[in-house]
Amino acid sequence: MGVRKAPKKKLPYIQDGDRVIADSSLVLGYLKQTYGDPLDQHLSRAERAIALAVQRLFEEHLY
Repeated sequence: MGVRKAPKKKLPYIQDGDRVIADSSLVLGYLKQTYGDPLDQHLSRAERAIALAVQRLFEEHLY
């Protein structure tokens, strides 16, 4: 899997069976929902909000 095959022509993306999921937020949401991986279970609501803000900053402004 390379960037040329990526749906949005950028990384990250994953392929899970026949499904291709692009965009880090969608990938994380898909993995949590599908496999029940509680990636941020130990974080408080405030810490989750900060983590989301940092994630968005990287995705939208520092790519």
